[in-house]
Formats: sequence, C-alpha cells, structure tokens
Amino acid sequence: MKQKITSIILTIHDQQDIIQRVVKSIIDNKSEYVKELIVIFDACKDKSEQYTKEILDKVKDINVIYNYADDLYELKCNNIGLKQSTCNYSLIIQDDMIIQEKDFDKRMLKPFIFPDTFGITSRIAHNYINVSDKNNPIAWTDPVGFDPYNANILPTRREMFTIRDVSNRGPLMLDNEKTEKLNYLDEIFWPLNLDEHDICLRAWINYGWVSGSFWIKWTSKEEWGGTRKTQEKYLWFEECGRKNKQTLFERHQEYIVSGHKHNESRFIL
Repeated sequence: MKQKITSIILTIHDQQDIIQRVVKSIIDNKSEYVKELIVIFDACKDKSEQYTKEILDKVKDINVIYNYADDLYELKCNNIGLKQSTCNYSLIIQDDMIIQEKDFDKRMLKPFIFPDTFGITSRIAHNYINVSDKNNPIAWTDPVGFDPYNANILPTRREMFTIRDVSNRGPLMLDNEKTEKLNYLDEIFWPLNLDEHDICLRAWINYGWVSGSFWIKWTSKEEWGGTRKTQEKYLWFEECGRKNKQTLFERHQEYIVSGHKHNESRFIL
C-alpha cells in the first residue's frame, strides 16, 4: 500500500547557469511529504550534473535517484520518472522553474481531497474548442491559472481548484495510481507538446477524473527554457506541434466538438 507521499521529477538539459537555484528552491521549500527526488539528466553536455550533485549529494532526508537519458526530451524522461515513483503522487517540475513557496508540494496536494481529481497544474488550465481550420483544428478557451510569461492571464483565487479540460505542464502533480491505469504519458506526442493534455482528456473521457489549476508561487523567465532552441530545432518543434494538435483532435474529436466544457471551481479549505 503506497503512503500519501510525493515524488518530485526533475528532467535537466544543459542548465548550468540556473540549475543550482532550481534545485535549491525545491530542497529548501519542500515539505516532509516529499520522500524522493527523481532526476533525469537528459544529454547534458555542460556542468549541470556536477552542479546538481553538489547540492543533492548533501541531502539526507529524501531518496535521490539519478537517471541518464540520451536526448529523449521531457516527455520520455517524465515517463521514466513516473514509472520509478514509489509514492502516491508525482510532481513534475521543469529545469527552468524557481519555486518560491514553502511547503509547495503539500499545498498542491489539497485538491486531491476530491476523489475524482487526476491532475493539478500550478500554471494554466484551459478548455478546447474545435475551429474551422483543417490545419489547426483546435484552440484554447477559458484559460485560468498563472503564467509568468503572460501578464494577461491572472492567477485564479488561491483557494479555488479551477477545473478545465486539461492542465498544462509544470509544476504538474499527478495521481500515480490513476496515471498507471492510463498507461502514462503517450509517447506518440514525442518529443514534446500536448502529451499532458492528452492524458488529462483520457482521464476524463475514460474515467470521469478531472484536472485543473491550483497555483503555488514560482517564477521563471522565457530565456531560461531556451537551451535547445536553435533555428533548426525551432522549425522541428513547430512541425511537431502541428502534428500533435492534429493527433490530439483526431483522438478526442467526439469530446472536443460535443460542446461539453469544464467550468467548475471547487473551494479548498
């Protein structure tokens, strides 16, 4: 029987300039509910591994697990972490995010008082609608939550768990038992983009499990996430994004065009 505790999953790719700030923000602000930190070094060519271990090798109160991947990108690396987790919940944090809230993981557990909760983002949650463009068939609607890159999207009330069709990645907490039942993130969306949206939609359509936004304090800068952004990669990512939008729409077309949308807020005591 798994205890109600949390694993943190951190995938790192060439972030030597900020990675110690990222790791330190996790260690300094986690609660006693965090029992393991699963780190995946994904094709790191700089000093990210060295700088990360300078902090984590001194940590004694949690189990630190190191993994090494060969340019797998976040999706596949997150699946490595999700499958290794020995806890009830996994909290995915990206390598360009600075956590600013004490006991952040404990706070993100609060919406799981509802037994139908599947995924919680501390970023944006939104609904999907169908649009009349065969090359771009879906669009966001009803966004709620927090986005450090977009001042037009304001935080929802802090004590409201705001439910939408999908939760965006990072910081993203998932119920591990439900994630396993859904067979984890679908790697058809590799290398990145919309895999978390797909699993949220599968959770709702197949089991009636809901996802949404419940924010903690964290910060990031857009340039911190640019370690893979060469012109060649940018064009590849754009093409993958178009492909993944089409895949998501084709897979969940019946629901997306049905007119059913999540617009529920649940007060958290």
